[in-house]
Amino acid sequence: MIISKFNRYFAKHGRNTYIVLGIIISVIFVFSLGDGMDGCGYRQHGLKSFGKMYGKNLSAKMMTEEMRKTSLAYMIKTGQDISKQAGDSAVLQLTLQKMRGLRTAKEMGLDKVADQDIRDAIMDIPFFGGKENFQRQAYDGFVKNFLPQFRMTAADFDEVIKESIIIDRLEAKITEGIEVTQDEVNEFLESYKISTHAIVMDTKRDAAPSNEEIQKFFETRKSEIKLEDQRSAIVATATAQDIIAKADAPNADKALKDKLAISEDEIKNDFEATKDRLYKEKKLEEVKEQINDKLRLRKASELANKTIGTIIDELAKSAPKDETVEAKVARFVKIANEAGATVAATGFFTTGDTIPNMKSRQPGLARSIRALNNAGETTQNVTIIGGFCVAILKEIKPGEMPKEINDELQDKIADKLTTEKAIVFFNEKIAPYKDKLAGVESVWDLWPEHQKELEAKKLDMDQMMAEYSKFREFLTDYLMPFFKEELRSAKVVAFKPATFEERITVAEDELKAEYEKKKAEYEKKQVRLNQIVVNIDEKDDDATKAAKKAKLEKVLEQLKQGMQFNDLVKDASDDEDTKEKQGDTGLVNVNTLDEEVANAALALEIGQVSKIIETKNAYWLVKLAEKDMGKTFNDKSVQDELTKAIKANKAKNMAADKALELSNQFTDAATENDKAGQEKKSDVELFNAMLSTGIPDAEVIDLFKVNKNATIPNIGRETKLMEAIFGRKPDAPFTYMVAGTNASFVACVTEVIPSYMVIPSEQEADALNRLKNLYKKETAMAAALKIANDKVAAINKELAAGATLEKAAGNDKFIPVKDEIDFQNIYGNRELNVRDHQALLKALHLGKEGAVTTPVKTNNGYILPFLEKRTVKDTDEAKSLAEQIKSSKLRQKQQKRLSDFYAQLETESNTKLVEELIREK
Repeated sequence: MIISKFNRYFAKHGRNTYIVLGIIISVIFVFSLGDGMDGCGYRQHGLKSFGKMYGKNLSAKMMTEEMRKTSLAYMIKTGQDISKQAGDSAVLQLTLQKMRGLRTAKEMGLDKVADQDIRDAIMDIPFFGGKENFQRQAYDGFVKNFLPQFRMTAADFDEVIKESIIIDRLEAKITEGIEVTQDEVNEFLESYKISTHAIVMDTKRDAAPSNEEIQKFFETRKSEIKLEDQRSAIVATATAQDIIAKADAPNADKALKDKLAISEDEIKNDFEATKDRLYKEKKLEEVKEQINDKLRLRKASELANKTIGTIIDELAKSAPKDETVEAKVARFVKIANEAGATVAATGFFTTGDTIPNMKSRQPGLARSIRALNNAGETTQNVTIIGGFCVAILKEIKPGEMPKEINDELQDKIADKLTTEKAIVFFNEKIAPYKDKLAGVESVWDLWPEHQKELEAKKLDMDQMMAEYSKFREFLTDYLMPFFKEELRSAKVVAFKPATFEERITVAEDELKAEYEKKKAEYEKKQVRLNQIVVNIDEKDDDATKAAKKAKLEKVLEQLKQGMQFNDLVKDASDDEDTKEKQGDTGLVNVNTLDEEVANAALALEIGQVSKIIETKNAYWLVKLAEKDMGKTFNDKSVQDELTKAIKANKAKNMAADKALELSNQFTDAATENDKAGQEKKSDVELFNAMLSTGIPDAEVIDLFKVNKNATIPNIGRETKLMEAIFGRKPDAPFTYMVAGTNASFVACVTEVIPSYMVIPSEQEADALNRLKNLYKKETAMAAALKIANDKVAAINKELAAGATLEKAAGNDKFIPVKDEIDFQNIYGNRELNVRDHQALLKALHLGKEGAVTTPVKTNNGYILPFLEKRTVKDTDEAKSLAEQIKSSKLRQKQQKRLSDFYAQLETESNTKLVEELIREK
């Protein structure tokens, strides 16, 4: 056993064992172990066998012992409890991997381990202080207090270390010869000077059905198109210009003229209100006529609006019962004429903004008329250019199929064809994930399964990263628009602390006890200083120190001459943290300052400057800007603060107690309810019955079809409550007591709508529109990529023949990117609109100087990067980064080879676990 050799080691090297450290380490070991005190915590399901491997039985007893050893080895190596970190099934899989590795190592002759090797490995364990400071007390505490929890002895621990050594040898052998080339490192050290040309997708051009497709549809399937009904209307219009024209006409109505008259005061008031904005450097007389016309037009517009309002009011007042459409229209015309509106009949129209017999385009009016479904209905007051109008629907007739394709029909056929293609696209690309999305929390729950699929393909790291990026884009662009997250309804009983606060009294002894807990915080002395610090070094000789001190003596002289302390800080101080802030330290605890500085600062009055202070590392001058000598229990503000805190804490506890009491009442009621037989109520019925009797001091809140991130009305965000609500199963909907942030709760889930994929259809119009837009974008992006690839080939051909970029690109303009880009600054570069920055770096790394690289995807197309210059950085910082990258890439390659190696061993071992363990796996 190795412990006897430690005895000889200590006899040779003495007993300076740092007892305190040993005790601490032992305690860490004791309390870091998880619930599985038998060393693995794995549930054996009463099994006698875990299955078979290499044709041999995996007895439960043997596997339990092996899993304990695996858990201990993992903890020694990483300091983590794997069963807590990854679960019991991870312990099992790691154990099986270890067992296969040990078998293979034996076949390769790597299993001979000397006692000295085990001894050295134990002494290297950081928990025991490492080889140079090995702590015997720590090791003894480990053996005495920790190993028994794994049901192990020191000899068992030696075996664990031996197996770890063998596995390390095996993995070193398997990863032997792996290297990272300089080219692999350079990819992260290179900087690039580039110009780019953007290819922007065009959905109208590239995603629209062709004229041939539209014509064929018209010839063979036009019966499938439902044309919009045609509508005609009578429109009453009142415009400001018409009213002004009437007022200015010969023999015009005097009342109308008076309504449009503008007084001198109105002109003056408008001028004063708007002169700084509209009439700068102009006098009233210069703009008087302009203001008069403006105000007159405004009044005419108000009259026009009032005219249409009057028509609408009169129509509503005088409507007789059982009035025919013809009578309604006649009455509309009569009232409109009497009100002074202009009345006009429209022709029939369907879609678009143009209405027959109406001047110019009228989008608002057209929409309003199309919204009427029965002849004789009227619109609301509609704003049009220069005025207002109201319309009555005169007639509706079915749309007629034209003999030739017109604009309206072309749009409908194009939309029909696009919808059909989009549905095919959906069924091929998106619908296969329908079942996978059912019941998941988010689309990102699909990531682990996809990751396993990629790992099985044995891709290299670049291929893996490209696939990750592609799938991430698929999740966000393809699946997320059609994913409906889970929704739940619940009844929530909230006990708010504020309800109980006014009932609470606080005794003086409680205040004093609470003050004692916070005494150090209340009584701490704080100062805010402006400081000038001149650093000294222990290597400085007397002359050097004197010169540095003289620097502060000069500052003191300048202060006597009337200069301001804060103005001298920047040039005189060495302290980088404060010199740019006029030496301002902020409010600091004097206990954190050097003793000499603290004593000097406390002796100063506000605004006073100290003498030169000498500490071990610096000379100081400080000016006191603020002083806080702390507070005592007798301060009223302290007692008020303590009272508020104690009340808040008591109220919170009272609210929690009330919630717990209600929770217990429900539990008791549910227990009795279980005995009720056929008359047994559901948990929801039971909860509602409790609420019907009233809950004192509580607020009952109904949550209706909310997601997990919903805010509780009148309370706010309550993460724990929502986690509890969404964590309950339909057959166990009661949450029990939840101590929230702003209240304590009990809740009962009343409805669960699982997450699902929305299938685009006419009934799911929003989803259908999202699908069509996605299809158009994908189609247009594919077309843009083809254009981009064709341009790259053509431009590079010209460049290879000696042409300049300008000549080779022709009408395509390449715009220089201002700064060189590299691995470290590319993500903050606002000139680049790329979706995948790594893809751009990869394209530039593989690209040829003086040529255009492969196209790189943007949010709305592609860019063509022209690589003008590539530079490999050679700074000290770059060399340091290179070492980090090389080390990281080496680990990635080693992990990839080991992953493949252990996967191959698993296949060769023909491991077959029993069904219960397969389910857990």
